[in-house]
Amino acid sequence: MMPGYDGMMDGSFGPWVMVVVLLATAVALGVAGVWALRRRVPETGVQPDAPVELLRSRLAAGEIDEDEYLRRRSVIGRD
Repeated sequence: MMPGYDGMMDGSFGPWVMVVVLLATAVALGVAGVWALRRRVPETGVQPDAPVELLRSRLAAGEIDEDEYLRRRSVIGRD
């Protein structure tokens, strides 16, 4: 060993502070990345009225008649 150097016993916390700062930075970047990805991904799931709206648009476009609209609407449970 070098004279006058006894490792961590001399009260030097510089290397440990650097490790803690680097770990805190890595964790902060990870949390920020997950947060950014979650905000970017759209919510999944079907809107409750989406099937009815689709039926209404098909009726308005003339793709189905009123009887077919009413039959399908009763099947999906939106009377």
